[in-house]
Amino acid sequence: MVDTSRRRRVDARDADAWTRASDVIMRAVSSRRSGVVAARVASRRDVRRRTARQGADFLADDRKSYGEWGVDGIRQNSSSMAAMSGSWESAAREVWLRHGVRSETRLARLLILGSRRDRTSGALGELFRDPAAIELMCETLERLLPGVSAGTVFHKCPEAGSTCVDAAATQRQLVRVRSALPVARVRLERVIEGAPILLVASEESASRADAATRALARALEVGLDDERLRETVESGPDLLFMTTEAIDIAVEEMRVLNDCLHHRTLADFVAAHAEALSQTHVRLSLAQTIQMRRDR
Repeated sequence: MVDTSRRRRVDARDADAWTRASDVIMRAVSSRRSGVVAARVASRRDVRRRTARQGADFLADDRKSYGEWGVDGIRQNSSSMAAMSGSWESAAREVWLRHGVRSETRLARLLILGSRRDRTSGALGELFRDPAAIELMCETLERLLPGVSAGTVFHKCPEAGSTCVDAAATQRQLVRVRSALPVARVRLERVIEGAPILLVASEESASRADAATRALARALEVGLDDERLRETVESGPDLLFMTTEAIDIAVEEMRVLNDCLHHRTLADFVAAHAEALSQTHVRLSLAQTIQMRRDR
């Protein structure tokens, strides 16, 4: 009888211990599950934030590389051509062809700018619907900057058309830009063709080009009359809009890349890859190419 009672008490204690242990285990599992769920939610939030950040970076890079069309795929659709049935289209097409626009895609995009269904409004839309205005702004730009591709300029920066329909305003803007470049013997047509937004830049914005060019010369340890500096400015004029800090960071990143590619000097390397200076994705592409070579 005693043994039976003692056994029951032992069994009861064991049952209580098992119950407590089970509760502890279940709480631990529940806590772990909650932690996992919270971690997953946090991870998804981080991914969304990172994706949004990268998307913004890519859009900015595309805007620099491809101008208006790099950030607006809708306007590239060939279906948009259906909106261009006006009598002006044939005449405008002839003007663009006469001024060297040979790419059908680029020609279509320039014509879309004049479409009344396009979001371009006001005076700018009227310019691209007026063959005489198109002729005037192309002729003005090509006369003041021999060798420039007018189609490339207006394709990258349609707003430049509002400046170039006025020869005097265009000349004043070109003088402003050239005065802001401390580099000797710079070919202004290459600079404008690469960064046509300079044609509509304010005096304050244009003056920043001087500070950016001098900052680049200091970072590369070259003089303002160095041919490599001139080549860099002409090949990658987007650097003219960079801050001194951004230029220093980009040059240091390119210094690391050059340590792997072994150009004679950093200035030679930057001149050969000027576009990478102002565009992060190009530097990343160079770094990936170097890494692939190493992995072979």
